[in-house]
Amino acid sequence: MPNAIHLINRREGANLLGLSRWDGHPNSFRSCCWRVSDADAATLIGGWVYFHETKSTPSRLGGLILGFEPGEGDKAERKVLLFQVDNRARQQKWRGADHGMAMSSGIVDASFPHETVA
Repeated sequence: MPNAIHLINRREGANLLGLSRWDGHPNSFRSCCWRVSDADAATLIGGWVYFHETKSTPSRLGGLILGFEPGEGDKAERKVLLFQVDNRARQQKWRGADHGMAMSSGIVDASFPHETVA
């Protein structure tokens, strides 16, 4: 069963911070730079990512996690998340860690109906 992760991603104007198109991959993006361990990254591939502006607002963007790359420069200890946009990842509620300083839900079990469809 796949896993999922919810992330707080603020906007800079109309765009999400750190988000760019993934060249050569249709409808896919790179999102930089996240604190995700190698072990967690491995379990998230094939799962879902949801980007929220706050934990109390529905996700604005998300999709299927295709992989991770190492960050660069001063973000080398973080990871770039590679994902393919899926509209079913929009307007989803936050699950997982919800304390005031949480920028990530941590890994959560896939339990939304669209997550469990093969």
